[in-house]
Order: sequence, then structure tokens, then C-alpha cells
Amino acid sequence: MVLSILIMCRLVAALASTVLLTCAAHAQTAAPPASAFESYKPYTDEPIGNWKSANDTAARIGGWREYAKQVQQVESKPKNMSIPVTKVGETPPEPTKKAKP
Repeated sequence: MVLSILIMCRLVAALASTVLLTCAAHAQTAAPPASAFESYKPYTDEPIGNWKSANDTAARIGGWREYAKQVQQVESKPKNMSIPVTKVGETPPEPTKKAKP
């Protein structure tokens, strides 16, 4: 008798949990989750510009020598340079000028 009551209690518990899980699953299917790809734009080729005007622009600003100077200026900055942190609405501090030796 005690064994049959325990079996009945387990069956009722299993049935109740099945009903609850089924109801919860139906409630969640109403609104699908937002997708990370909703704003995805596929790759499109950009039109190729005029190569003659690109060469003329490079020649006008100094050619490859100017590009080499720009790279050297970027590489000469120290790697451990810190950026000052400012609060929202606060103006950043003026850069300090070092005296030339």
C-alpha cells in the first residue's frame, strides 16, 4: 500500500512538471530573441577610382617620401604613452610641451 502511494506521488509529480514545462515553452515562443544579424549588410564592391588622379595626388603631396615620413612619425612615439582620462563634458587638458635641449 505504501509503495503504491509513493509510485502515485511520483507519477503525479512527473505529470505536473511535464505540464509546467510545456506551458513555459509555449509562453516563450511568442517573441523570438533579437538576432545579431538583423543589421547585417553584405559586402559590396566599391567603385574603383581613377588611378591617374590618385597618382597625381600622391605626387602633389610628396610621393612615397611623404608616406615614409608619416610612418616614421607614428613609430617614433613611445609605446607606453598614456591617454588622459576626462569626465563627460570636461575639456581635455592641454598637451605639455617639453623644452628643447
